[in-house]
Amino acid sequence: MATTANISMAQCASHYGAVPTPRTYPEGATQTFVEGEIVVMSAGYLIEIASNTPTALIGVAAEDAHNDATAGTHEVSVNLASEGTLFKANLKTTGLASYVSLAADQGRVAGILRDTTNSIVVLNAAIVGGASAIVFMHGVDTSLSAIGDTNASMIFEFLPTYVQFRSTS
Repeated sequence: MATTANISMAQCASHYGAVPTPRTYPEGATQTFVEGEIVVMSAGYLIEIASNTPTALIGVAAEDAHNDATAGTHEVSVNLASEGTLFKANLKTTGLASYVSLAADQGRVAGILRDTTNSIVVLNAAIVGGASAIVFMHGVDTSLSAIGDTNASMIFEFLPTYVQFRSTS
């Protein structure tokens, strides 16, 4: 089988028809995230998540941050992690090692891995449950990959437990 090239995490579809329009939020100070990285609201400003196990997230950056010294100087577009909004990302394993996709990877949860060297976020096949499971993988993105491909592109949605605007704590 083939090896799928690294892709930036991106919104790709919706269970409900049209893909939702991104929303804009004020950017936090000194933010350097790029399009495709996971972001969260903190103290009223949009910032990049700080770990592979965030307690909350708002969505995926739809554009690069501006790295301003002062918070709120720019607004940044975000693809919200709304219920039914589907995203795509590569599936790798712990340590960002290559992973050969299996049929059993479809219809299960996974974690995330931040690749800070390449400024991308991938799905972590090693996470199959528990508090580190952040996404539900619906299946392989057949426009880019197939079962058995290395680092396959997977279609997924964020679990509601982690979506900042879907919980009270």
